[in-house]
Amino acid sequence: MDLFSHTSLCFILTLAVLFSSELLLEFYANLRLNFTFTALTSYVNRRSVEITYQDCAELLQLSIIEDKLHIIVIDPYFDWSTTNHFLRQTNTPFHVGETSSLVKDARTIQHVLRTSIIPKTRDRIHITPLLSLTTFFIMARREFNAIDLLFRYIDHLTTIRDLGHRRKPNLALGHLIAYILETKYNLQYHALHDLQPPCYSNNSFTILHSTRFHPGDGEGRGAEEAEAPTPAPVLDPVPLHLHSPFDQNRRSDEQTKPVQDCVGLGMSQSVLCFSLLESIYNVQETDAK
Repeated sequence: MDLFSHTSLCFILTLAVLFSSELLLEFYANLRLNFTFTALTSYVNRRSVEITYQDCAELLQLSIIEDKLHIIVIDPYFDWSTTNHFLRQTNTPFHVGETSSLVKDARTIQHVLRTSIIPKTRDRIHITPLLSLTTFFIMARREFNAIDLLFRYIDHLTTIRDLGHRRKPNLALGHLIAYILETKYNLQYHALHDLQPPCYSNNSFTILHSTRFHPGDGEGRGAEEAEAPTPAPVLDPVPLHLHSPFDQNRRSDEQTKPVQDCVGLGMSQSVLCFSLLESIYNVQETDAK
């Protein structure tokens, strides 16, 4: 946590709040963002709710000032030399996506970020520009607008900007949403809390730093790590693993799969049910013959 001690992210990195998957899905199903990206409004448990910049500043202790990273990262003329100097000890002027060249502190920071702040699963070979830039700001001890980072991420999560890309049913940050709604509105949701916040574990850090790299891999693989897809550039931040009717714009065509150090709503029950029905059908067809 020392790497994050000078940022405003420390509180939410230690926030372990159980929450209901139904609350999360209902919140996102009715979600609206204002045009300035400073307020989230929705309808949950038969009441109107709102999460504002001020709520996040007071309840989550997040920074509301300084640089908005999403504006910097979309600048096509942004010089990555200084960022790469911190992340990779090189002066490459463009973004480098491979995680294998990251220094140890950068690997640790981006692992925490992609697990809980800017959720991203499965592809452990590449780091997105937003993850790189956020990691750089933390290593350089430069403050940034953490609330804007989350709000823009939520907007990215629920907006389909390119119908040509594969749709992904991913939602995240449920523990933060649940904590604010419960604290601000004393909201007691009718469904039981069935999810835990995404978290990083000691085992995940051991694998991150101790496993030997495989040729072409950006991170070591272990029992909790799925086989990585074929290396391909990932241009946009990629959210986490909570399934819902929503999608996001994602440049990678990889499979979304929960990892042990993250919490997900998988579709294993549906797959199991389908397999069972298929087996029954095959047996009946054999008997008929």
